[in-house]
Amino acid sequence: MINKYFILILIAVFCKIFCSCGNRNDYYHNKYYCDLKNKIEQDLDVSAFDELELNVYYDDSKEEYRDVIRYAKIITEKKDPMYGENVFELYEMSGLLSKPLHLDTALIYLKKSAKAGNQYAAYKLGRMYRDGEYVKLNLDSACYYFKLAPDFKDSSLSIY
Repeated sequence: MINKYFILILIAVFCKIFCSCGNRNDYYHNKYYCDLKNKIEQDLDVSAFDELELNVYYDDSKEEYRDVIRYAKIITEKKDPMYGENVFELYEMSGLLSKPLHLDTALIYLKKSAKAGNQYAAYKLGRMYRDGEYVKLNLDSACYYFKLAPDFKDSSLSIY
């Protein structure tokens, strides 16, 4: 009889230890994300955004992708249009580009970034229009965007 009670007490203590540790880690993890998000919202802190983006990428947290996309949009709109490329890449990594509404939004931000002088975004758009990836094949648009990205010319770009 004593053995049963002893085992039950051990199980209860064991569960309490592991449950509280899990909650404590979640608390610190969520607090860390909240601190980064506050820096982004209040100060448009680009380095905080980069850190948040990196953490979400390594955690591969689908729920957090939506927040990071929202912050990338805020930074693109209010501080640096070059971050539009990040919006597109975040949509791509999260798997949301399969939905037409998200694809249209992501393309809008990628185009803003290219027109603001982001050569990688322009090159990416040129490739997309050349290959018909995510968009309809359009060689005129491909040429337009490739011309915005002169540093990315290579021998595989036969449209020039």
